[in-house]
Amino acid sequence: NDEHVKYAVESLRWCDSLVLVYPTWWYNIPAILKGFFDRCFVPGVGFRYNKELGMREVGLQNIQQVGILTTYGFNNLQIATSGDAGRRMISGGMRMLFATDCTMSHQAMYNLQDPNLTREDRVEFLDDVEGKFEKW
Repeated sequence: NDEHVKYAVESLRWCDSLVLVYPTWWYNIPAILKGFFDRCFVPGVGFRYNKELGMREVGLQNIQQVGILTTYGFNNLQIATSGDAGRRMISGGMRMLFATDCTMSHQAMYNLQDPNLTREDRVEFLDDVEGKFEKW
């Protein structure tokens, strides 16, 4: 009944690309993004269960590419050591909801807590992001 969810689901059903932009908190996605996933990627949208075949079928075959744009407070080694749960969830488990040949792009800015991070570092990151997504 939530109009926002209805609008999001309608959008997910026609789009060919999905870009997720979020800060990584405690090595995972923010709770509000998890809530969005829980409310929008439900049975009948993200997947369907085919009783005749006895298996799950992809619900969003139209999504051909997914982009992740995120920030981390720690460096990439610390994030890798932690397991990077948000990235794993999206590129692993959620990928099964999209087209079989769906491509994934992960753009991340690390070390946001580093006092030596400069404006130039941030501008360089944004330029890289712009270059990557221009091709979409």
